[in-house]
Amino acid sequence: MIEKISLLHKKTKCYMKRSILFKNFLSLFLLFVTCCSLAYSQEITVTGRVTDKETGLPLEQVSVAVKGTSKGTYTNIKGEFSLQVPTTADFIVFSHVGKLRQEIKVGSQKEFSVSLETDNNTLEDVVLVGYGTQKRAH
Repeated sequence: MIEKISLLHKKTKCYMKRSILFKNFLSLFLLFVTCCSLAYSQEITVTGRVTDKETGLPLEQVSVAVKGTSKGTYTNIKGEFSLQVPTTADFIVFSHVGKLRQEIKVGSQKEFSVSLETDNNTLEDVVLVGYGTQKRAH
């Protein structure tokens, strides 16, 4: 009987050690996964100003977007913007009606000064008519 109790005691100790090891492993694994997800989901705030290349005046309502995502914003009346950008982002895209689209590499840069050029091709093809638009006949 004493031998059975002793054997049972040894088995219980073995299971307890395995249980503790498994819990430690599981805890470390969860910690690792959490750290990886936090590192991957980090964002930085980028700011800047968008101006017209010819006049130097600020451009409002310029679309500022992270390429390949749905994250974006528009410039204010002073041509300024602020945008949360994932650390994994490569490019920011600037676009405005009548201006050439511009893509700028993010890198470690946090502040941008962008000048957009006029797109002469698109301005010649659009004529404003009353409440709508229509293409000009060539």
